[in-house]
Amino acid sequence: MKGASEAAGLGKEWDEQIKALEEALIGLTKDEVVALFAGEDVKSSATIFLGNIEATVVKAIDAAVEVKDVAKVGLGYVVSNKIGREGGSETVMDYAFIAVDKDDKIVSAQLDAAQEKVDFVDGAHKPQEINQTKGELKDKYAMIGASPIKAEWNTQNDSLMEALVGKTFDEAAGLENSKDDLETTVTMSIASYQAAIANAKAALTELK
Repeated sequence: MKGASEAAGLGKEWDEQIKALEEALIGLTKDEVVALFAGEDVKSSATIFLGNIEATVVKAIDAAVEVKDVAKVGLGYVVSNKIGREGGSETVMDYAFIAVDKDDKIVSAQLDAAQEKVDFVDGAHKPQEINQTKGELKDKYAMIGASPIKAEWNTQNDSLMEALVGKTFDEAAGLENSKDDLETTVTMSIASYQAAIANAKAALTELK
């Protein structure tokens, strides 16, 4: 991407632009973040499209939760794709934002999934569930009918997040639906979330 950036007068690769933007965001309030993206100064750091990045940062600020005794945080995710025979497709991103204490025990686990579908109807592509995660959809995700415990996805996800608190990464990887804290509260598959949590472990960053 550096070539296109040079044409715009910057000459930086995507990762370099993101790093500069991350540094510029440190210490800003939500209003200051919005002002940064709306101003001209940001163009000296990034020529990439910033609309989705701004929306993500603002959304993250709005969804912030207070957690104590945090030493490190890490974001992990797993992406899968499925192409249907009739031209439809589905992309799923399961992600985990994990906060741990000085002993690497989980003090907060924020899990969610973006399941975005595109159906092919009457010769045209029809997007579904765009820009809303399963957690945001809540009962609109409509999994409760297929649930043997009659619990919607977000309710099961809340139970899984609660069960992770106090666990080490090895203990999180060993969780099973059929036992431990999950037997009566979580029947959905948790394998992809465990993979996302393992990726979050690899991405842990120490807070200063």
